[in-house]
Amino acid sequence: MLDHLMLGCPDLEKGIEQLYHLTGVFPEPGGAHPGLGTHNALLSLMGPSCNYQYLEIIAPDPQQSIASGSLASHLANLPDPQLVTWAAVSPDILNTARQALKLNLKPQGPMRTTRHAPNGDLLAWQLLFIEGNERGLPFFIDWQHTPHPSGTAPRGCVLKSFEVLSPNSPGITREFEALELGVPVQASSELVLKAKIDSPKGLIELTSHGPLRGFV
Repeated sequence: MLDHLMLGCPDLEKGIEQLYHLTGVFPEPGGAHPGLGTHNALLSLMGPSCNYQYLEIIAPDPQQSIASGSLASHLANLPDPQLVTWAAVSPDILNTARQALKLNLKPQGPMRTTRHAPNGDLLAWQLLFIEGNERGLPFFIDWQHTPHPSGTAPRGCVLKSFEVLSPNSPGITREFEALELGVPVQASSELVLKAKIDSPKGLIELTSHGPLRGFV
């Protein structure tokens, strides 16, 4: 199941301003990812079943060093805000890793990740990465004892749909079903992530452009 979408941009303040201009909802700064060179802002998304996911605006953190080839380096070179990847929630991250192995994918992790909240609290969770992000597969997240970010992020936007368009739709569909992702895959000449979001300012569409990029 979708946990959150990641909207990459080269500058976080400008990304926040652009999303506010598009939606009428002001994303709330979330904090920095120590050691990864990024920081973020968050905006809640009510899903079709009245459950909540969120949109993460992520950008290079000027207070951290940026390693060559890292996600932060990739974000710094984006021409404009765009979807770069997505995350799925995993209730049993070790079982997800086993399922990935059965699909001949290469799982990495789980690994502990942290960020400091604006109030100074250190938040921690587990991530699992699998080979295939460049084909539209997500990374997986287990929030453990950390409250889900959608609970405190600004509300007012509704996720109407999220889908993956792929030139390899039959293969990706099989993997999505085996990993119980619940996200539709459509045939397309190129790989695209596409989200439609209803906001106080009307319906907007967020998409990816060009190659996707994983969190690490």
